[in-house]
Formats: sequence, C-alpha cells, structure tokens
Amino acid sequence: MKKTILTLLVCSFSLGLFSQSDVWTKADRTNLYDDCMSYITKYKNTTNDQRESISLCYIGEVTKKYTKVDFQAMIDIEIKRIKEAVINQCAKNLGIALCRPHHPCPSLGQ
Repeated sequence: MKKTILTLLVCSFSLGLFSQSDVWTKADRTNLYDDCMSYITKYKNTTNDQRESISLCYIGEVTKKYTKVDFQAMIDIEIKRIKEAVINQCAKNLGIALCRPHHPCPSLGQ
C-alpha cells in the first residue's frame, strides 16, 4: 500500500514538472517581444516608444489567448496572420496609425 501511494506521488510530481513546459517563460516572452519589435520596423512612421508599446500589448494578448504549446504547434502562416491581427488591434487600441511605404496611412476613426 505504501509503495502504491509513493508511486502515485512520484508520478503526480513528474507530471507536474512536465506540464510546466506549457508555461510562458521570461525567455519565451522576450522572444515574442523581440520578434514583434523586428516585425513592426516596417512601419516607418512609428517611434521606438510606440513600437515598444505595441510589442508589450502583443505579448500580453498572445500569451493570454494561446498556450505556449498551442502557439508553438502553429505553422508559419497561422502565426503571421495572428501577429498581423494582434499588432493592428494593439495599434488601434493605443491610437497609433500604422503606415507602410507605398500604402496609404489608415485613419484610426475607421
């Protein structure tokens, strides 16, 4: 009986350790932030402070909506579309118009 209980405790502890891989770590969040910062450099009309604000919003939204495992299992086009949608929504929420070269700058009132 004691061996059974001990075995169950060890198994539970082991599962707990493995499930921690689904937690967004500081390194994961830093990677999301850096990826977003480099992605939004194409918006030449933004300041560094604006890009930082958008990137912070981006990591907040992504880590709230998706688990680490689910996000990492996505293919590139899924991540690209999520990234564009979240960045645009964050910019809109922050009152920042994103203008790309050779494209008209959108109005925030729309």
